[in-house]
Amino acid sequence: MKKLNILFLSSWYPNKKSPTLGNFVQRHAKAVATQHNVFVLFATSLPDLKKPFSIEKNQEGNLTEVIVYYKNPLTKIEKLLFVYKALQLGFNEISKTCKLDLVHLNVIRPLGFFALYLKWFYKLKYIITEHWTGFLPENNYFETLSLFERKLIQITGKKAEKICPVSDNLGQNMGLKGLANYYISIPNVVDFEIFHPQEKIGNYFLHVSHLKQNHKNIFGTLEAFEKFTRDRKDVKLKIVGDEETQHVVEKIKSLGIETKVEILGAQQSEDIAKLMQGCLAFILFSNYENLPCVLEEAQACGSRIISTNVGGIEEHFKHDEENVFLLKPNEVDKLAEGLEIFYQKLYSFENKKLRSEMARQKFSVEAIASQYNLIYQTVV
Repeated sequence: MKKLNILFLSSWYPNKKSPTLGNFVQRHAKAVATQHNVFVLFATSLPDLKKPFSIEKNQEGNLTEVIVYYKNPLTKIEKLLFVYKALQLGFNEISKTCKLDLVHLNVIRPLGFFALYLKWFYKLKYIITEHWTGFLPENNYFETLSLFERKLIQITGKKAEKICPVSDNLGQNMGLKGLANYYISIPNVVDFEIFHPQEKIGNYFLHVSHLKQNHKNIFGTLEAFEKFTRDRKDVKLKIVGDEETQHVVEKIKSLGIETKVEILGAQQSEDIAKLMQGCLAFILFSNYENLPCVLEEAQACGSRIISTNVGGIEEHFKHDEENVFLLKPNEVDKLAEGLEIFYQKLYSFENKKLRSEMARQKFSVEAIASQYNLIYQTVV
């Protein structure tokens, strides 16, 4: 197998300003770096930057991250110029060390234009991995964009050698938006060194997300939990969230379940894994999704799952009322029913290990790296 030099051009990526932004892209990069040389290129503004541009370079094995920061722009035109200049600086820095074989664009918006630029002026082919929920009809942010930006996104999609959405559902919706009619879905990566089953099971349910109401419907989760625990004091709901939580606090107070719900705030992956390993079930009551990393991670820990059947979730998680309970958005009573079912049913460690092994076959570093390698070999 030829070892390639892959440019991971990323619209989202962990950085000083947003440490968890696009961490799933970083996991893809690390997976691919087990077989190829990967050079990540990402650019973002940084408040209080003293000079126009600053390059941060990190290297670990076959993975090199080049993050270019630029000072806050005053106008949209200035921002466009800063982004282009930052990407060009980073690209030049990477090009000094090697001859690139391929560009792997991660999320078309907003940096997809640079993939087109590299194809037209440097003859570098590119593939796309897409995660954006803006293509989904339940979100439909794509339709709110200007005509120019929509056309640019469509052209970027059509000029790609391959498109790899994280779910078939996302690929179908990208096709409906005029990007492409052919795609190969490849899911997100799970770190099985961190996410794996443990024997201990606690007396709590778990939810992990950014807690935005219009997306994750955290209020619906709380309403269902209140119904489920009206005559119970021996079970809790633990909530992990990395953004604003005041609206969640106020909802909890209005429902009178302050003693039954614990808000933990942002947590490291190792801490989230421990919570998943011990929960009665993991809850995700979203209005829309692609293929959430948290569901993959929960299954890797052997956790049972209660989730809305939206986006690409059913492609990997099938309703059986033993391990996975799927329902429609806003079915609060149905969610309360799912909580009751998983509260009453015993859950063995052998079942946990079996579910974890099922996840490993689909979401491990080895599985994802192998799939991308096949894509690369057909393109280069």
